[in-house]
Amino acid sequence: MKSITALFTTILMVAFYIGCSTSHNVEKTPIITTYEEAKVVSHLAIAPQPTKPTLSKAKKDGYEVVINLRGKNEFKGYDEEATAKMLNLEYHQIPFFNKDKEIDERSLNEISKIINNNKDKMIYVHCSSGNRAAAWYLTHLYQYEGLSIEEATKTARKIGLTKAPLEKRVIKFLNEK
Repeated sequence: MKSITALFTTILMVAFYIGCSTSHNVEKTPIITTYEEAKVVSHLAIAPQPTKPTLSKAKKDGYEVVINLRGKNEFKGYDEEATAKMLNLEYHQIPFFNKDKEIDERSLNEISKIINNNKDKMIYVHCSSGNRAAAWYLTHLYQYEGLSIEEATKTARKIGLTKAPLEKRVIKFLNEK
């Protein structure tokens, strides 16, 4: 019995030593879940264009802030801002691209500022398909969360960045900073 106890103790000590001595270079990739058509990371839903019922459900489910990354005249399906306000959701429309169709650094910083100032609130970030929302998240992970461009890109792909040309533009944008 003593030899079994000694063997078990030795195995535990070796396992503990291996666990403590392994590299702590673990990727900081966030945990991703789903909500409706959105991918959820932390307190953020990264999503395509929501319908009125989706916004209503989001409100019931605890979302408090909506950030629309589409341009002012890009969506004509319904008055999203009025719907959000009627639901008592804080609403921001901050286009991902400027009027010259370039990535708008001021917009990216403004979005991240809203996110960072509302870490205690559930936030619904969207564009038309979810690509720009995922592209914004790539920039946020790199600039504010300390992930490498490679790690941030992997995460962005998992949450909706499917357009290779947009991905390349974002990576080029980040590399030029």
